Amino acid sequence: MPDFIKRGMKKDLKVVFISNKTGKLLDPGNPTVEIVHYDNVTEIVDLPETSLNYLKPGHYILEWIVSATFPLNETGYIYYRGTDEDGNRQPIEETFRVVDDQYFCGGDAGTGLVVKFTKD
Repeated sequence: MPDFIKRGMKKDLKVVFISNKTGKLLDPGNPTVEIVHYDNVTEIVDLPETSLNYLKPGHYILEWIVSATFPLNETGYIYYRGTDEDGNRQPIEETFRVVDDQYFCGGDAGTGLVVKFTKD
C-alpha cells in the first residue's frame, strides 16, 4: 500500500538493507535513492539518484521535500539501490501518492491513511 503524502511535506526516505546471502544487515556499496513518476509513458525524475545518509549498520535515510508541483493523485516510485556482496545492484521499490490537502488526514510523519474497524 502506498504512503499518502501532501505537497510541501517532508518525507524521510528510509531503507534497511539485508543480505540475500546471510539474512543479516548489510552496508551496501554506494547506497542511493531515486524518485520518479510517469506522465503517460514519459518518466519524470523528481529526485535524481542521490546518495543516502548512513544511520547505523544497514540503515540509511535521506530527507526529501515533496515538490509543490508534484501531480496530485499520481503514483510516485522510490527506488533504493545498493551494491551487495556479489556486486549486484537491485532496486528496492516503494510507492507513494500525493493527495490534496483537503483529503490528507495524517500528520507530517503519518501515512495520511486512517483505518476504522467496526463491528457488525
